[in-house]
Amino acid sequence: MNYPNVGIVILAAGAATRMGYPKQLLQINNESLIHRICRKALSVNVGAVTVVLGANSAQIAPEVADLADLHIVHNPDWKDGMSTSVQTGLRAMLKLPTSPEGILFLLVDQPFVEESAILAFLHAFAKYSPLLLAADYGKKIGVPALFASSMFNELEQLDGQLGARKLLDQYQAKAHRIPLPKAAFDLDTPEDWERFKEHYRMKK
Repeated sequence: MNYPNVGIVILAAGAATRMGYPKQLLQINNESLIHRICRKALSVNVGAVTVVLGANSAQIAPEVADLADLHIVHNPDWKDGMSTSVQTGLRAMLKLPTSPEGILFLLVDQPFVEESAILAFLHAFAKYSPLLLAADYGKKIGVPALFASSMFNELEQLDGQLGARKLLDQYQAKAHRIPLPKAAFDLDTPEDWERFKEHYRMKK
């Protein structure tokens, strides 16, 4: 299948205050979360991949310095909420020589999002050309989420801490859903991290 030009924006600017440690640097099999999700995105994507950094960027940026095709941008307004990171990533994508037909947003702290999930989004966007694709957690939709270019202006109007949640709620009836229940699990607290590590050990 010929995939359309879809950019990927990885949101990784938060301070992880509830974790008490930059979650971007947590290690799975000797690979940081930030490197892991960026590597996966680069391995399957047909467009540009941009990661948005903010808090602790001096510590985090070296983690992905070896990924030559990765675009790294800094969000100076990261304290104003995830919406500013969405917009920073979007603007970086629109400055590239070829504007994307859609942007897939990924989070750094969803350890169960694999390459297969990213491919599912790309495949569905190519096949159905929806306005919006979102992960179906079971009871609600969420990120990963792919927005068609016709929604870029609305992404630019977002504000506050919730990022694209406002648009996901507003357009959930029109969204094409990708079944991804495990994406509902994210790493916010030390307890989340311990639960994930236990699950990971049991899978080996």
